[in-house]
Amino acid sequence: MRLFIAMDFDDTVKERLKKHVDFLEEHAEKGNFVPKDNLHATVIFLGEVDASKVDALKEAMRAPSIPPLEVTLTKIGAFNPPRPGKIYWVGVGENPLLQAMHRRLKDEVEKRGFSVDGRPFKPHITLGRKVSLDKERHNELTNRFSPFQTVVGSLSLMVSEFKEGGVQYTPLFVRTL
Repeated sequence: MRLFIAMDFDDTVKERLKKHVDFLEEHAEKGNFVPKDNLHATVIFLGEVDASKVDALKEAMRAPSIPPLEVTLTKIGAFNPPRPGKIYWVGVGENPLLQAMHRRLKDEVEKRGFSVDGRPFKPHITLGRKVSLDKERHNELTNRFSPFQTVVGSLSLMVSEFKEGGVQYTPLFVRTL
């Protein structure tokens, strides 16, 4: 199973983000756009994990004390800006509590024998992949985003599955904060 731990968002936040996905879909020459139900911020990507190890991941998610987190969604940006096929995202602002939560959770996951990517934690919400958008529309999209705050009240252990019509993310376990 292909697994990751994510900050999920309520429908109000997802609806607000979906408007930006809709803009991309309407104005991009091409791209793969994230459905509303798949909008999330990855906290830890685990990759392929044997189903027999899921209980250990649940235990790791229960272990650290984590309060609900207030996060700020700051801006829309793009990876790979100089070339077509950009990944568009909404950034999650710097937050010491979020960084601390990530470290504690990463430690608990690694204690149980899982390998975690060592790159710096830069939380974001992907809106679309392989997106070709002209410079004028890119500027319009990034300028129309207004930063806002939301509370993250849970973390989800998600399975990523290829289904007809695209990738589907399904929670296997939800940890209320």
